[in-house]
Amino acid sequence: MFIWPIAGALLVAAVLLRAPEPAPGHAAPPAATTQTALPPKHAGEPIPATTAVDDLRRARVGACFQDLSTGPSHDFTLADCADGTYELLRRLPASAESEACWADDRANWLLRSGDSTLCLRYRYPNGTGNLAVGSCVIPTAAGDAIPGRCKPGGFTVSAKHYGTTNGDKCGKDIPSIHTHPTRSELSVVLCLRPIPA
Repeated sequence: MFIWPIAGALLVAAVLLRAPEPAPGHAAPPAATTQTALPPKHAGEPIPATTAVDDLRRARVGACFQDLSTGPSHDFTLADCADGTYELLRRLPASAESEACWADDRANWLLRSGDSTLCLRYRYPNGTGNLAVGSCVIPTAAGDAIPGRCKPGGFTVSAKHYGTTNGDKCGKDIPSIHTHPTRSELSVVLCLRPIPA
């Protein structure tokens, strides 16, 4: 006898507690594999005493830094540009908003030092992890994928996800996982879609 009123009350409660609809003018969150994810946000990160401040001040756009630290802080020093280094893309005033760095879709790290904001790009091995959505890669004999021309037999980058190594985010596309040796927020998954013949 008491089952029907209780079941009715539970049904009403479930309807009232459902997830709220997005407010008018606010879009629902995008699906996991649409467009590129934003790069990791690292604005306002303090510069440790071990960093060569002179190196940061004299570096010009195009210069690269090696991070000698494997801990939570950084120990940047000027180095030859190579895989695993951080390339200086832009130098902005210290007061610049972090979005000014992220406006350059190549940037994936931000560093504030004295009177400057440095927009950096971590250089992934073979450059594949640095590709933007819409770029293409070709397979190599070693089973890797390297940047290449968009042609049948190759792949196009359909989505990009920072801060993860979860290939399931790619759905039916093929995941290409690029890890950072010490900073998980710079790990990135590129979703590769075959280019039809």
